[in-house]
Amino acid sequence: MGHIAKHSVTLSAELSTAVEEAVASGEYPSVDAVVGAALGRWKEERELFGYTIEDLRALAQEGIDS
Repeated sequence: MGHIAKHSVTLSAELSTAVEEAVASGEYPSVDAVVGAALGRWKEERELFGYTIEDLRALAQEGIDS
């Protein structure tokens, strides 16, 4: 495993409960594992779509202009 960085996040009560339930049920071994899995999925989706913010703004403008 490469460099590990520590971050602090604030979750809504709803998300916090969902994370705690996932750990309590044994679905995940820790809060870190839940957050890591969620961020991994987010990163995959982001890379699959391959659009930058600038690309999306240009596409939105194209739609507005048409």
